[in-house]
Amino acid sequence: MKYSLVGILLLLASGIVGQKTSVQYLALGDSYTCGQSVPKKHAWPRQYIKELEENEIAVARFDMIAKTGWRTDELLRAINEAALAREYDIITIQIGVNNQFQGKSIHTYKKDLKELFEFVKTKSNSQTKVFVLSIPNYGYTPAGQRFNQHKISEELTEYNAFAAELSMQYNYQFVNITPISENGIDDPSLVANDGLHPSGKQYRLWVKKLWGNKKP
Repeated sequence: MKYSLVGILLLLASGIVGQKTSVQYLALGDSYTCGQSVPKKHAWPRQYIKELEENEIAVARFDMIAKTGWRTDELLRAINEAALAREYDIITIQIGVNNQFQGKSIHTYKKDLKELFEFVKTKSNSQTKVFVLSIPNYGYTPAGQRFNQHKISEELTEYNAFAAELSMQYNYQFVNITPISENGIDDPSLVANDGLHPSGKQYRLWVKKLWGNKKP
């Protein structure tokens, strides 16, 4: 199999080259993962799949466990009830915004996230790549500006700091896409028509960040 020079560099950056040319991928999350308010193909996990396939990595199986409005406890309940594969080659996680938005205790988020990470271990092997995406800052959207932007930013910073620290403990790769989301007011094209969720264009920037992310 032949790769272009660019393709080789991207695959090296993603940590996937040299392992498999056919993968099983599991995406876990909420509205940001399922792509609320954008066409299905523009959701970032599907754009990530397109990136993989364009670089000759076929996605043999794709499972998405994500729903708009889900908190960490609701995601945990769903994955425990889902019919999933025995293990996956790629797993992505992005969850927690609804815990913060609904004013739930961050201690609950921390407990649930650790439980979620433990579950992911049961679906992983020694070669599995686990990516944890940060929570975007919805305070930098037209709809989000109705709320306290400073409070949102402060609380999400705490949420994301914990996710980054826990990811390091589990040797999962933390991908900080929050700064991208904070351009939503200056660049309206980064926000979907609902004025709250990211647009396909913003999701594309997330994928570029995810694809180029190197393991620490």
